[in-house]
Amino acid sequence: MPEASLYVLSPSAVRFDFDPFGSSVLGGALQCRSCLTRHTAPVTLPPVQGLNSQTMLPSPKAGKYPDLHEIYSQCSGPGALRTAEFLADKIGLGPGMRVLDIGIYRGIQTCFLAKEYECFMVAVDPWVDNFDPAGDGRPYVDHLRRNAERWGVGGRVLGLQLGLPDIKFADMSFDAAYSSTALEMIRGIHGDDQYLASLKEIFRVLKPGGVFGLAEPMHRGGTPPADLDPLVSEGPLPFKNFLATPEHTAEQFRVAGFEIVDVGHAPDAREWWEERIADMKPLFGSHPT
Repeated sequence: MPEASLYVLSPSAVRFDFDPFGSSVLGGALQCRSCLTRHTAPVTLPPVQGLNSQTMLPSPKAGKYPDLHEIYSQCSGPGALRTAEFLADKIGLGPGMRVLDIGIYRGIQTCFLAKEYECFMVAVDPWVDNFDPAGDGRPYVDHLRRNAERWGVGGRVLGLQLGLPDIKFADMSFDAAYSSTALEMIRGIHGDDQYLASLKEIFRVLKPGGVFGLAEPMHRGGTPPADLDPLVSEGPLPFKNFLATPEHTAEQFRVAGFEIVDVGHAPDAREWWEERIADMKPLFGSHPT
């Protein structure tokens, strides 16, 4: 029988119940389980720490790469390689594992996992590089190939321009799956139904006992503060549509077939977001959304 676990990450502190920069991050180790209704208890999250928390998780592997500007230029979301290391350790990645990486941007986290954990990474991303002013319009998987050569892992990384929920792999193809700040794009652009269909597709391609680690922006319920509401509610793709609560997301995982057995907060998530936002300000100004 397949088994599974989930780890939910959220920041060390939040200003509001709704944070436009994704104050909660869902992450984890999700092993597939074929029984869909066995575990139905609601998710209970531990309390977050104070705003001025200086707790920093040890990241010995990520610490080998100190040029954060270079790192952030090649990946999206907060924490960069530290997020990848945190999730990889929760998943239990190790040498020889075949890992599906979902939504890669320019692929530096993929290369990091291939190098530091000696995994074979199969990365899928349907998009092209037009997110920031430095983008060249090429598929993100082309950037991945270039980065894999630079990192010396060209033989352990394969990129495919495919997108969920139809990634075309055979059933039970992967030992593990990983995704960092990517799946929320499916929710925001295509809605909850396609998000759920994507989770079911990930479940399908994982081997029995396969583990899925996810990091994703979230909110903690409520409505946006009045001064921030226009920032997150207007435009053709309102940012608030991309975010859900950890509880709602966990329920979608259960419906898809995953059993959630471990839930918690990452103490460094706020620091990760502030670091990421500071790096983006030269490109996007004061509101890098």
